[in-house]
Amino acid sequence: MNNKNFIKLLLQNNAKIGNLPDKDLAHQFIDDIFQFLFIPKTGINQKEADLEKGMYALKSHLATLIYDVVNDGAKSQTQAESFFEALPDIYATLQEDAAAFVANDPAAYNVSQILQAYPGFYAIAVYRISNQLRKQDIRGLPRIFAEYAHSKTGIDIHPYATIGKNFL
Repeated sequence: MNNKNFIKLLLQNNAKIGNLPDKDLAHQFIDDIFQFLFIPKTGINQKEADLEKGMYALKSHLATLIYDVVNDGAKSQTQAESFFEALPDIYATLQEDAAAFVANDPAAYNVSQILQAYPGFYAIAVYRISNQLRKQDIRGLPRIFAEYAHSKTGIDIHPYATIGKNFL
């Protein structure tokens, strides 16, 4: 097979794969949203306006990732808005999960320790984010998030799994 035919074959196969977001940008989003939710900046008095800017940046980042999947600007904006409307409930559930760690793990002494040092909690947080996007019928992106968490923690929680509250 010559190079010209090989290039045509690659283009055909890439077209069959469909639209996927940039993995590095997806990984960056997960790290950024986790830090936004659970690792406050120390030594700096955070203001509400700073948090609002951070949320706006995250929403824009997510909309870009979703756009790479759905190829529709209006739909990607709507889906990102829907995700961020669900984020307070996700956050509350994750707080309950962290409390379950403290209540059931003798080595855990407070929620801050769980949020910053437990890979299991990180995997659960990524699962809950991924699961919400899966519920919104966003394809591909939830699995990229889950695989990233798996690569960082060794813990694989499929985005289609059904997990209740207070999970440890």
